[in-house]
Amino acid sequence: MKIYKFSLNISANEMELHYSGARKYVHITGINGRSIQFPAHNLRQFVSRDGVHGKFEMKVDENNKLIDIRQVD
Repeated sequence: MKIYKFSLNISANEMELHYSGARKYVHITGINGRSIQFPAHNLRQFVSRDGVHGKFEMKVDENNKLIDIRQVD
């Protein structure tokens, strides 16, 4: 299992592009400098009126399949 830590600051307008299908993936750089890409629908539980903001931790299995994503302090 691998764990990736990253911060997000996605505006509501930007998230709208993900929901409309114009952008299906979120591309970020993790705290360790590694590039990470994952389907935007995995952020639905974290979306507010302002978009998605905060620090997150993502767990993936040995095949890089998402196990869990959670917001951390």
